[in-house]
Amino acid sequence: MTLALLIGYSGFKISTRHSAIQGNSETLAVYIETFRENNGRYPDSIGELSDKIEKESKVHLTKILNDQWNDRYEYKMDTDGFSITAIMPSGFLVKDEKYERRYKIGEALKAYDVPPKEGTHR
Repeated sequence: MTLALLIGYSGFKISTRHSAIQGNSETLAVYIETFRENNGRYPDSIGELSDKIEKESKVHLTKILNDQWNDRYEYKMDTDGFSITAIMPSGFLVKDEKYERRYKIGEALKAYDVPPKEGTHR
């Protein structure tokens, strides 16, 4: 019975972790798209995004990038958008996993109905 409870609890934690990864990746995508709208280009790196983001958002971004599971987020620009990859390191009952999502230009902001900045187009 103890093993069944442990496996059930581990499954719940893994599911929670996957949900957090997905939500964090979507939030990161909104920050990246907002950077593009404000600067006319995508950031060169997550570091540049972090350096130039508003103070309130920077606190949240720091929490995402330093989550409780030590997940690593990677960002890559493409010709028509960008991709975010979250790498979940091995742990108890979990081996290395990746979550990857590709976004077309403007897609992240449209998904959250964020209005375009005045004078910009999506």
